[in-house]
Amino acid sequence: MIIAILNEKGGVGKTTLATNLARAFQKEGKTVLLVVSDPQGSLRDWLAAAGESSDYPTMIAMDKPAMIKDLKSLGGQYDYVLV
Repeated sequence: MIIAILNEKGGVGKTTLATNLARAFQKEGKTVLLVVSDPQGSLRDWLAAAGESSDYPTMIAMDKPAMIKDLKSLGGQYDYVLV
């Protein structure tokens, strides 16, 4: 299942919501992919700070054209894809 959390305005909690949903799904034993297109990159910073040994979900960064092209094929590999 692909879940997109979207809003043009910054600072409304998109990254926080996506991260917390991903962690909740992981705790239920689901496989999760976080797809980031935020140029600010705060989620990438959070994951880098957590380090290699963290149990954060897999995260990839994609720009909008790549997302439109590749997102459906990625969705079949995970229980949840959060954008």
